[in-house]
Amino acid sequence: MNVDQLTTDFLPKELVFKLYKIPVGDYQQQIDLVSSYAETIKASVDPDVFAVKLHHQLGFCYWQSDVYPQAIEHFKIVIENLSAHHYPSLYFQVIGLLIRCNRLLSEFKESFYWIEMAFNNLRATASSFEKLNILKEYLDVLTDANKPFNKDYEPIIEYIISDLGFPQKLTDPIETIIAMRDANHVWNHKLSELAISRAQIEDTNQIKKDYKNFRKHCPIEWYRKYAEDAINKRKGN
Repeated sequence: MNVDQLTTDFLPKELVFKLYKIPVGDYQQQIDLVSSYAETIKASVDPDVFAVKLHHQLGFCYWQSDVYPQAIEHFKIVIENLSAHHYPSLYFQVIGLLIRCNRLLSEFKESFYWIEMAFNNLRATASSFEKLNILKEYLDVLTDANKPFNKDYEPIIEYIISDLGFPQKLTDPIETIIAMRDANHVWNHKLSELAISRAQIEDTNQIKKDYKNFRKHCPIEWYRKYAEDAINKRKGN
């Protein structure tokens, strides 16, 4: 598989813009647009990469319109053609959507099938955020299916806590995952807002002050280090 092609954008920006302009729910128009473009580049793209990229995009069109059975079929083709180590972020995004789509259809047996596959391949990703996302999907399935937590997965929680520097301690695994999920959502959102709002500001001292305030109050070490790096980059200004 051509990994360079795999990690580049499949659709040009102008086509992405056209897709965003199509009304939500009009997935057939989106699919026709993607399929037509795909035919124009098919001959120049690695066949395995083409299958992964095309079916990921088609699955996403169905997913956005809540057409879960068709989304599942396309996402399954992605996983059939993609190894976790080739492109971990895409692999775990898609397998997370397979877990979720099946859960939303109450196909819990299928959800647990994809959950097990995801956990078996977690070593392929260095991102603890991707590991946390799979845990969140797992927790949602447990809740809807009324099933207990498998204690074999507790070391994953402990690893994420240590790697990202969460303040939580592993007590009840479900409560711990919920606390991590909620804290990560809050502070990821705050950091994103901070980065966007300060992108147009030229007052270096104000930017540093804002990041210091973020660092002071954030309970998650990974985000504190990110803020520290942002401050250090401006020390010479």
